Amino acid sequence: MLKINKQDALNYHSQEPAGKIEVVPTKPVSTQLDLALAYSPG
Repeated sequence: MLKINKQDALNYHSQEPAGKIEVVPTKPVSTQLDLALAYSPG
């Protein structure tokens, strides 16, 4: 089993672009209404 060192993980996620996951909208989201529609079930 692969053993991951905590410091290695911190170093990995500090590289640019920082973070783990990026969420990119597939529709234009420029207003609060657009965002509400995007998160509405259906």
